[in-house]
Amino acid sequence: LEPPPSSEHSIVIIDVDQKSLGQIGQWPWSRRLLGQLVEQLTNYGALVVGWDFLFPEHERNDTGQLRQALEAGSAGEFADLLPRLTDLQTVLDGDRAFSESMAITDVVLGFSFKPNEVLEYGTLPEPIIGIDEELANSLAIANMQGYEGNVDVLQTAARGGGFIDNLPDIDGIIRRSPLIFRYKNNLYPSLALDMARLYYFEENFSLVTEPVPGTARREITGIKMGQVFIPTNRFGQVI
Repeated sequence: LEPPPSSEHSIVIIDVDQKSLGQIGQWPWSRRLLGQLVEQLTNYGALVVGWDFLFPEHERNDTGQLRQALEAGSAGEFADLLPRLTDLQTVLDGDRAFSESMAITDVVLGFSFKPNEVLEYGTLPEPIIGIDEELANSLAIANMQGYEGNVDVLQTAARGGGFIDNLPDIDGIIRRSPLIFRYKNNLYPSLALDMARLYYFEENFSLVTEPVPGTARREITGIKMGQVFIPTNRFGQVI
């Protein structure tokens, strides 16, 4: 990876394109390699690294599978290999290498909400706002039924997590992007919002609402990030 040219913009997208696949090989890439990418980006000056990929399964470790096969087959003449294979399993653990690389900078992992599927898979990061059930039920914000998260060793090592989902308009075109989704009585941030949280060293978020005249409902007008007000529509979306 070559350092990006100097620019007035503070956001750089690293795209896994055909050129990348041709040089490095098919996706998924080794998580050890992904960890090295985080380290390189940090050396280039990146303050926050966000991944719009999911890592819902542990990376396959062939050394561990070989050790299990030898143990199941009563190893025999290969019994002396078992202690070395156990050590190699740790050394070649891609999840472990990736998680250790996250310690050097702020990393946000993407996850996916399921609007109509009751599913709890992987580890869900911490929400940014908790709301009571009465307020939650009065809002027009999308209420997710399930999620697909990342394996615990990676999500725990990351500094945050944000959803990577968008809901298109009725004609299939995406004109707005949600900054928050509701899951149970918590509000979770998009990948972009959680990256902004870390970039600005901000932990204080609140939902700004106003009453709808003549009803018991309230409408979202925006999100407060510290002293910064981010205006949204009533669904918590921005253009």
